Amino acid sequence: MIFNLIISYLPLIFLGLIGTSLYQKMKLDSGPILNILNGFAIAIVYLYFILSLIVRFEILKNYSHWLVLFFPIIYLAFLEREKIRIFKMVSFDVPKKHRVWIILFFILIIYKLVLALYINLNFPIFDSDAAADSRWVGLAKQIYYKGWLSPDIISTHSLGPSLISFWINRFAPRWSDSITAFYWYLIGFQIIVFMGITIFKLTRNKLVSLFSVFMVVFSPLFFIHLIRPGFSDLIVAYFLIGLVSHLLFLLYSGDKKHLYVSLIFFLGALLTKKEALIWSLIIYFCSGSVYLYKRNKGQLKSILFFELLIIFIFYTLYLLLAEKIRSNFILTPGLENLFIVTYDVSVIKGFLVNVFGFNSFGLLWWFYFSCITILFIKTKNRETKFLITQMVIIWLIFFYASCFTGNGIYVLLGGNTGRGLMQLLFLILPLPILAYAKFEKGNYWQISG
Repeated sequence: MIFNLIISYLPLIFLGLIGTSLYQKMKLDSGPILNILNGFAIAIVYLYFILSLIVRFEILKNYSHWLVLFFPIIYLAFLEREKIRIFKMVSFDVPKKHRVWIILFFILIIYKLVLALYINLNFPIFDSDAAADSRWVGLAKQIYYKGWLSPDIISTHSLGPSLISFWINRFAPRWSDSITAFYWYLIGFQIIVFMGITIFKLTRNKLVSLFSVFMVVFSPLFFIHLIRPGFSDLIVAYFLIGLVSHLLFLLYSGDKKHLYVSLIFFLGALLTKKEALIWSLIIYFCSGSVYLYKRNKGQLKSILFFELLIIFIFYTLYLLLAEKIRSNFILTPGLENLFIVTYDVSVIKGFLVNVFGFNSFGLLWWFYFSCITILFIKTKNRETKFLITQMVIIWLIFFYASCFTGNGIYVLLGGNTGRGLMQLLFLILPLPILAYAKFEKGNYWQISG
């Protein structure tokens, strides 16, 4: 099985290295590991686009997996010799008082990841939802056995994750649930590496970054997504974390190339799940508000008023037009349910139980909101308070979408209870940066241009 796994993923590794080469041409000082992670994201978005075209032609069904490699090979042929630096890692020099904690967190994280990998490869279990013929893994199987996206194959969700699973398995001797499940493990692994390195680069503190990763890895819902893969939520979380990571780098460095790279992650999230359009736009909107505040210090009240006014206008239009949008536009089930205006006390109770209960992220969100509250009260720095305000606004919008639309009945009250919470992992990124700046460095978080 290990041999087949390696053979199946070699083409994806090849595309990831090609993506890394493209990313390095932007000359962003991201470091070797982030270069590779960004290159992998470029590879996934490329696969989404090219596979969505190729699988629609029956005549290409026997060559679809090789045709994908045509353009990267042409690019490689004309590529000037370029070194992709992988082994230049970060120094492990740490203060003595932190070493014990760092070693402990590192061992616990490795233990959890190895355990998840063992279960993922040897006992892959796909939820009945994920394995349904019109969704994700089930849809990938149908495309695999037919060789192309024939007219009788019905898809109720975005094709992206299914196409990747289909393509990877084409390089294996036969369909393998273990090979398919490993893709989700790979995405989950990249999520925590992306988070850890981003936090480290912005705090320069290994203990803070490892603790943040530890909290995510030991969250039950994250672990469940690694050992019971197949849903698109984990992949959406990956792209949204990449998007927020680059927007944070933009706010710190002022290098607009990070904005351009964030668009790749935006495309990836959108092609993974259409509802991600809403989250991505909200992220860009809130980040834009922070950026405006950076450029126009002293205009806090004006920017906040303008932001709240836009939210009020959009919400009013939503209430007035929701029924018309749902009736007159063809929407996927997830998007359609967001345009149902409803109210159900049981949904609110279900939401609170699953946000703060220990069956999902539990301790992580308790810790998160405690830190936000303490930071908001303790700090006198308006930039910090403004960024916290943006994080709270996103949470309030998510709360509304979950409890006052048809999405609550559709997602929160069923067996898929906590899945939507996966997509909010991107909110974890700014928190340790703010907390470290306030309590460890003795000063407040400052956006430097």
